[in-house]
Amino acid sequence: MEQKSILLRKKLCVIFLLTTLKICFCQSDNLGIYQFNGTIDCTNQDNAVTLQPLGATFSMFSGVGTNCSIACCVFVRSPWNTNTTINLNQYNEFSVAADNCKKLNLDRLAFKFRPSASAGSPIWHLRSSVDNFSTDIGFGTGANVANAYLIDTVYLTNHANLSQVTFRFYVTEMLGTTTTWRMDDVSLFGNIISVPPQTFYKDFDSDGFGDNNIDSLSCVIPMGFVTDNTDCNDQNSFINPLSNWYFDNDNDLIGDISILYVGCNPPAGYVLSVGDCDDSNSQIFGPTLYYLDNDGDGCGNISSAQTFCQNPGLGYVTLGGDCNDLDSLINPNAQEVCDGIDNNCNGSSDEGLNYIIYYTDMDFDGFG
Repeated sequence: MEQKSILLRKKLCVIFLLTTLKICFCQSDNLGIYQFNGTIDCTNQDNAVTLQPLGATFSMFSGVGTNCSIACCVFVRSPWNTNTTINLNQYNEFSVAADNCKKLNLDRLAFKFRPSASAGSPIWHLRSSVDNFSTDIGFGTGANVANAYLIDTVYLTNHANLSQVTFRFYVTEMLGTTTTWRMDDVSLFGNIISVPPQTFYKDFDSDGFGDNNIDSLSCVIPMGFVTDNTDCNDQNSFINPLSNWYFDNDNDLIGDISILYVGCNPPAGYVLSVGDCDDSNSQIFGPTLYYLDNDGDGCGNISSAQTFCQNPGLGYVTLGGDCNDLDSLINPNAQEVCDGIDNNCNGSSDEGLNYIIYYTDMDFDGFG
């Protein structure tokens, strides 16, 4: 009984240690913080992160669509949005990018803020480039309370395994355009993890399948490369492992749609073109384009075009381009006459004709 108790205690100890190790492993670090300690005025703004982390790089902290206001040791801007809806062209932002073969797993973002005394209780909105700044990942409000800074923390979801991300702070419902909104100690928490390099393959024909003989070992996919290496002809986008080949029984290079092979290397007698109307007769090819000819002039209305293996019947012709299929004197084969009408359907009227100038002869003496 005592031996079982000792074994149970050892088992519980192992479980406790594993749990403790797991908690330590998942604990997030303060990756970077914007403290603005060196900010003196708008000319000398210290808006860089206090210390760059190992494995990633923070950008400058910047403001867009607002004006800098003089204040020491904070990031302060005016005038802010007075509307209830977000102005997408007005924000504070910063970015962080992981180094090569690194990824960002982000946990939360914390910051201090303080609106000016006349700003009322404006609402801040935090968005990120993960969804192209389309939705809030956090928001809050607060008024100036005896010049005290308010502190908020936003816990981040869907911000793991990132190579780069940008965060933007928007402000709404400021009481006036002369009021200011100050930020300080903007901190980002998470972990920077290492990722193994991967082999990518050159895709010359951009069909999604790469050339097995041209590869690149990288943590970030190079431009023009893919993860697949099974292309059998990387100079032809129509030939790859998903290509459809059709059996061509009469060797007219047009296959039978009912006999299909999918893959890179089809058996003999298969072609890429399909639609043979009679695959036992090399003189009969694919469907022909027919036009409905309402006026019987031998030319059909282009808008009535349809494809058939055989002429569908009376009233259909193989020549299109008739611009007035209700008048047999107007068609692409007609002679242009001087009537102000486009008789030959080339987009112009009375072109190529010789004009004679006539003058009005009011006294009938033969001179106009």
